[in-house]
Amino acid sequence: MGTFNGHKVSGVDENDLVMSKFIRYPSMDRLEIEALYYEPAKDKDNGYTILLPHGGPQAADLLTFSSWQQIFAFEGYRVVSPNYRGSTRYGSSFTKMVEGDWGDGPRYDVIACVEYLIDQGWVNREKLFVLGASYGGYMSLLLHGRHPDYFKAVIDICGVSNLFSFSSSVPDSWKPIMEQWVGGERTG
Repeated sequence: MGTFNGHKVSGVDENDLVMSKFIRYPSMDRLEIEALYYEPAKDKDNGYTILLPHGGPQAADLLTFSSWQQIFAFEGYRVVSPNYRGSTRYGSSFTKMVEGDWGDGPRYDVIACVEYLIDQGWVNREKLFVLGASYGGYMSLLLHGRHPDYFKAVIDICGVSNLFSFSSSVPDSWKPIMEQWVGGERTG
């Protein structure tokens, strides 16, 4: 049984676990953003990086055991999980920054993370994938669609692919909040 940040993880050899580290970087508007960064063991490092935007969007990646990050790191991938604007645990103002802006702010926070990691020499621009589920899947599609030169592959796991159909297909109890949450139709 292994432990990760003080938590017991059954069925996992402690020597196979990779501790993440928090990194901080400035976004396009100088807002400080945090991300979790996992590096595989040197003898397993395949040189590829998986960018893993979290779901929510009002959620966050924390220093807790995550099977996804651990499996990818064990298999030789570097993993980066940014806590872009809209993430929780950074105060209500930060969390509300995604409301009505599911695209530009969080997307540029992630691109700033990628650029920071490339500048540090931690990520090879030619070996970068993006993978996400739910809002993370939406963000993966958005990143690959708007910034295809960064990503060699994209994996969307049950992410929203069309905000218009998403807004109109949610349960009736969600409809009153959709304009505040996702934003209204824009013209021009």
